[in-house]
Amino acid sequence: MCDVAQILTLPTPHPTPPTQPNPTPQEKKQLMQQWKSSIIALKRRDEALAAATTALKDAQTSTKDYDTEIDGLKRQIMKAQQENETCISVKDRLESESRYVDESIAAMKSEREAIQARYAMLQRSLESTNAEEKVVVVRSYTIDSEMKIVKHNIEMATRERHGLGEQIGLNRGAGGAGGGVEEDESKSL
Repeated sequence: MCDVAQILTLPTPHPTPPTQPNPTPQEKKQLMQQWKSSIIALKRRDEALAAATTALKDAQTSTKDYDTEIDGLKRQIMKAQQENETCISVKDRLESESRYVDESIAAMKSEREAIQARYAMLQRSLESTNAEEKVVVVRSYTIDSEMKIVKHNIEMATRERHGLGEQIGLNRGAGGAGGGVEEDESKSL
């Protein structure tokens, strides 16, 4: 098949009008050849036009297909942009939360260190108190022991006094001159 552009640019052949009323056989032959070549050229042009029309329709269909594909790609791009914006928003939110968590962790570490320092101080205070308590308990045992001894001594002294009081009473009853001892005894009580 010939190039479509060449065929479309070919001039349409027109048979030359006969110069004489009755053309000669050679002129007839020449006219017939021109006629046949004109018909062939018209057929080629029609074929080329049909091919060009088909190619144009195919191109238009392809263009519509490309337009549809472009529209689909635009929708996909818009969807991807929305997803990207969502991802950026989530990333920003996560970074903000991460900063908050980091600040909270730093505050908790600081608070923990303060609590540990207070705990260590309280631990030392407890150890000191426990040591003092041991001293106080030992002293308490010592005081209890001393009190028991003093109590025992008081009981012993009270018994001796009662014993002496009875002897004085017996001596008074026997001698009658013991009024002064009772007064001394009541004064000592």
